[in-house]
Amino acid sequence: MNILDMLANNEEYIAKLYQAYASRFIEYGTFWNGMAAEELGHADIIRKFSREVEQGLGHINEKRFNKEALDTYSNYVKKELDAVQKTRLSLMHALSTAFYIEQSLIEARFFEAFEGGSEETKKLLQQYKAHEKEHVERVRKIMVEQRLP
Repeated sequence: MNILDMLANNEEYIAKLYQAYASRFIEYGTFWNGMAAEELGHADIIRKFSREVEQGLGHINEKRFNKEALDTYSNYVKKELDAVQKTRLSLMHALSTAFYIEQSLIEARFFEAFEGGSEETKKLLQQYKAHEKEHVERVRKIMVEQRLP
């Protein structure tokens, strides 16, 4: 499996986790389902870029990524998904997990590994980058609200 497939799969696992949170925390269902939909959109963007790389229209610096680290990240998300289905998690746990996931994506700065691509894809990647920052802030906002009495 190549790096772009791994990245897209991770986005899909994150979407599944957020959908599970939506089912668990009904009062925040709109929030979680919205986040999940955007994660699926991110997977689509990565797959589009992957097709462009295959066509020679773009490039990804695969040295920027460590496949083992991506596997570990993916396993973490899968473990959290399993925990949602098997244990009673608090909303704060879900929010903390989402915050970690979203912050990790930004800190990884994997967008720097993408080069070239069509103008449309470049715009989509910028939108993706903006979504990641927005996700962190959305999660942070609810975390702050939950801490208030």
